[in-house]
Amino acid sequence: RGVHLPPTPGDGSGVASAVNAAAVTPGADGGDGGAGSGGGSRGGSAGDLSAGLTSTRCASIHCAERLESREPAWVNLTFQPGIDWLGGGVRGDCVAGELEYLWPKYCSPPQEPVPTGPWPSESRLRAADIHSAHLPQSGMSELARLLIGRTLLVMGDSVMEQFYNVLQCWLRREGLMAPHSSEFEAFIQANKPLWQRGKRKKPPKLPQRTSGEMRMLYARVTTMMPDEVDAAIQTADAVVLNWGLHYQSMAKYSSDLQSALSALEAHAARPGKAVVFVETGAQH
Repeated sequence: RGVHLPPTPGDGSGVASAVNAAAVTPGADGGDGGAGSGGGSRGGSAGDLSAGLTSTRCASIHCAERLESREPAWVNLTFQPGIDWLGGGVRGDCVAGELEYLWPKYCSPPQEPVPTGPWPSESRLRAADIHSAHLPQSGMSELARLLIGRTLLVMGDSVMEQFYNVLQCWLRREGLMAPHSSEFEAFIQANKPLWQRGKRKKPPKLPQRTSGEMRMLYARVTTMMPDEVDAAIQTADAVVLNWGLHYQSMAKYSSDLQSALSALEAHAARPGKAVVFVETGAQH
């Protein structure tokens, strides 16, 4: 199973489940690999983006796939309290995090040299990534081509925000970033009331527009709220989301997922729409 992108108009698709959403890798501009364990080759070829969706549905923790192997022994997965923040916050080999950390180290646009410093190199990060290297790979350029004139919404907690930050990084690496436009701002304001009907009242943030007119937004949502699910499917063509780390009760989590996935399945079945549910991983 990997990341699945929206079908072309006329195709229907159910909710796809991604074991490792970071399988989407930077685009083919001939440089080095992606920002963080989970990145691939910066010049990597795009695989069949719809490949890998299993036809077998797992509805129990007992049939869930598990990682049976660990990273190589030399990989440094620094425990966060041990990071030297005063020394620049350089951490181990799990570097996906806030954009301020990624931006100057791993997000150089094509015309700029790749910086070096006391942080893990991209070749080291590629070698450390044994969990997603076998998954279908693609670049942001292909994603942007599939979503011309459409909206991608990443939705979830702070871990999902870090995932969104990596997508922002890759947009810059591939030279796809475009200035914010009045049309995009009008779109955001038109959808804002949808996100102010419930308890949290947090409209999407971090708007990103590509040169191919794909729109990207991030919505900070830690647990499932029906009004936010409704707002998401009215706002976006493609939704990538996760809830999980903030739940304390498996019964509540199961109930919320069953409720949400019914609406998300209906959205994903519409022509040109897609939903990817990212399975809950480790905390940061």
